[in-house]
Amino acid sequence: MANFLIRTKKTEGKTTLYVRVQKRTPKIDWVLSTGISVSIADWCKCYESGNVKLWNSYTKEGNAGFEIKKKMDLVNETIDLLFSNGTIKSKEDKKALVEALAELKNHEAITKQKEIKQRKREERESQMHKVIACCEAYIKGIKEGIITDKRCRDGKYSEGTIAGWVTFFNYLKDFASEEMTFEDITPEWVQRFRLFLENRGLMQRTINKNWGTAQHLCRYAASKGWNRNAISLTTWGDNLFPKPKQQTEIYLTEAELDALYNMPLEGTKAKVRDLFFLGIFSGQRISDYSEFKPYHITTTEKGTPIFKLTQKKTGSNVEVPIFDPRCYEILERYNYQSPEVPLQYMNLLLKDILKELAKSVPSLMEQYSTAMTRREKDAEITYLRLCEKVANNEPLTKNELVEYNRRKQYALEHDGNPVFKRDGRGNLLKYKWELVTSHTARRSAITNLHKLGLRERDLLVFSGHTNLKNLEKYIKTGLSEEADRIAEKMNTTAKEVQLKLEA
Repeated sequence: MANFLIRTKKTEGKTTLYVRVQKRTPKIDWVLSTGISVSIADWCKCYESGNVKLWNSYTKEGNAGFEIKKKMDLVNETIDLLFSNGTIKSKEDKKALVEALAELKNHEAITKQKEIKQRKREERESQMHKVIACCEAYIKGIKEGIITDKRCRDGKYSEGTIAGWVTFFNYLKDFASEEMTFEDITPEWVQRFRLFLENRGLMQRTINKNWGTAQHLCRYAASKGWNRNAISLTTWGDNLFPKPKQQTEIYLTEAELDALYNMPLEGTKAKVRDLFFLGIFSGQRISDYSEFKPYHITTTEKGTPIFKLTQKKTGSNVEVPIFDPRCYEILERYNYQSPEVPLQYMNLLLKDILKELAKSVPSLMEQYSTAMTRREKDAEITYLRLCEKVANNEPLTKNELVEYNRRKQYALEHDGNPVFKRDGRGNLLKYKWELVTSHTARRSAITNLHKLGLRERDLLVFSGHTNLKNLEKYIKTGLSEEADRIAEKMNTTAKEVQLKLEA
């Protein structure tokens, strides 16, 4: 009933195979495209020549014609089925056969696509035992939301976390080869990697952060079956640096905040102060309180004024009551949105403002022991080197002169000390105003509300934290302050008990 043919005068290359369908009853003679691609030379040699031996050899499994023969058989089966089930009864039913052959071609294309995707997937999977390929795939997954973060309510990784992974990946690419596998991770390799990061100028805290990222990657690969090296799951923790001294985190008291609010300021500094206070009144991070819009200020069903937002870092939804009328004074000045401030200079300008305020607020001149940052350490070394050049009458470059004068000014403001002032244990000493940053607003808001006696549950709602452990890091009251607060509570309770007894 069906015969296959090609319709071309070419003798080389590829062409489409056609099928000729002939029948006496009903009288039919159709030539239709099958969509099958064949080699012209092979077709002429093996099929049109009528040489059965050559055709059988050509279509043998493993040879070029094997898949072609399978497709031809499928076309034949389709034609036979349409005639046997009565779908084709006359010449007018040609459309049914055309559609059936087209469906075969579509099915073939879809199958091919699936095979290609499956092959690519298998190729990717085969590369996942390699550390760099696995890390790259992981970053792609967290960016696209395929890999989720259980710690966040919406499951999405924050921009900051993704940036941290990208930074780690760049370090890894600079140090390791693309062919390195998880099996290659040994304590010795980890030590060499740490030395590499130290030579890049990274502080211990930053290296520890990268260590946590590396360990997470090893555990993720193990959960997928790509990492069977048990040592890689533990060696990172074994090689952590001792927890370094953290930068001292302070908060501003109500008295200090009142003085700051009433401080006469103009221009950009006034905007910086006002933006800082939006952080005080909302208790949020600068990534949130720097982008307040009118739609963030609303009310509850009972009419309580609130800030309503989704936190950028965690994706948590928070509704913060607006409890201080000064908040509206600031919002009205900027049409109920955050003042526009160059955030890259926010901390620098805050320190300038607090430094000036310290002249009238003595508590801001209190000194705190704190850890030295890498930048401060480098600045100190540079300044001492420049001092030596000046003492030897060696000329300074333009950039060196700028740095020398800047550090000299710092020395004049700190008892003429050419290096950072230290306590008896070698820790850096800084004035309180020097420790203020944009994040001090969130810390101050939470600490001052804690001092007022708000329950931890209320503070969690206010800050948007998901657990008490993280919340407690923001409460910065000292032991004496806590003792005073507890004593005040106990005295109040004792008075209440006494009144009940007398009644």
